[in-house]
Amino acid sequence: MKNYKRLILLLLMLGNIVSTAFARNLILSAPPRETAEAGMKIYGPIAQHLSKLLGVIVTYKHPGNWMTYQHEMRDDKYDIIFDGPHFISWREKHLGMKY
Repeated sequence: MKNYKRLILLLLMLGNIVSTAFARNLILSAPPRETAEAGMKIYGPIAQHLSKLLGVIVTYKHPGNWMTYQHEMRDDKYDIIFDGPHFISWREKHLGMKY
């Protein structure tokens, strides 16, 4: 009986650690085709809707410029990217990212 209680306690603790790790905020981004203000108008409501849908905070982050966007995308700074098919195929080819 003691081992059973220890196993349950261990599973509860492990479940708490795993749920905390997955409960982090998510970053949504898109290529900087528009200004930061225009990007917020376009992608801000999408981030809010995704927050409600996923149950975690999704924040839109405008990259500022193409170099920053490229760099942060390669460094996995974004969790969700709204991008065109040509960029997706480029990432698959050059970065090995699969979707």
